[in-house]
Amino acid sequence: MDIRFLIENSGPLLWPLIGLSIVVAAAAIERSIFHLIGGGKVAGPEPARWLQERKLKKPDRSETRKVRRSAGGRILLALDLHQRDEVGSIQLDARIRHEFARLSGKLRIFDMIVAAAPLLGILGTVVGLVAGFHYATDGPAGMNPDTLAGGVAQSLATTVVGLVIALFALGARHGFGARADRAHAALMDYLRRVEEACKEHGIKP
Repeated sequence: MDIRFLIENSGPLLWPLIGLSIVVAAAAIERSIFHLIGGGKVAGPEPARWLQERKLKKPDRSETRKVRRSAGGRILLALDLHQRDEVGSIQLDARIRHEFARLSGKLRIFDMIVAAAPLLGILGTVVGLVAGFHYATDGPAGMNPDTLAGGVAQSLATTVVGLVIALFALGARHGFGARADRAHAALMDYLRRVEEACKEHGIKP
């Protein structure tokens, strides 16, 4: 069995399956680039030192750009704005939630495709079998085995394509999901250090 056989025998449901394959590939590429360029970096400056320095001076642009390269750094900048009454506590909480969501981006897409691709494959199976039995019995000679075999081949090919896409999405979901879990744990630890530094300096986050 080769790719050409699958394409020729997958029927009309091949197109939504191709659409799902494009979506999962695009999501996997986006997550790969995200991690390659350091988007998953969590740890920022040492919170206690950062808060001590903020009492002395406001960070310049070059320092701000450097700090923004990590999730923890962006939260510290939001905390700094909060302390200067430029953003409220709601905006600070929203920034923290945004960073958690950013680290786990596209995982729901993988979950959706893991569920949808096999269902489309099963739907293709049913449609192919119904069409095969319908056309196989449409004629004076009774059931045509060749037509029935064609319908069965179409249904099975659709199932194979759906399962392959689902397996790829499942692998991507577990791979990127594991990285997201580690990043979430690191960010939780970093936020704990930020909270301890705030208490040490008498700052209410």
